[in-house]
Amino acid sequence: MKITIFGLTLSSSWGNGHATPYRAILRALHRRGVRVSSYEKNVSYYAKHRDLDFFCNYCNLRFCTKLLIYCEEAGRGKRVRAEATA
Repeated sequence: MKITIFGLTLSSSWGNGHATPYRAILRALHRRGVRVSSYEKNVSYYAKHRDLDFFCNYCNLRFCTKLLIYCEEAGRGKRVRAEATA
């Protein structure tokens, strides 16, 4: 299984209460064989306070300057597509 997360930030828990619980969930998923990619906008105020290295052994962490997310109808459900600019 593969999971992709688009969120505020996993790399910094500074002023961001959801980072540490998400990290614990991602570590547990990784132990079960789930491949997770996380995209976050690379902003200076979080970059200055990062407490998670660029190399994350349980998640493919990606930093973007621009992130476009949109939905499209795909059969019965919706499919989310994203375009990220490094």
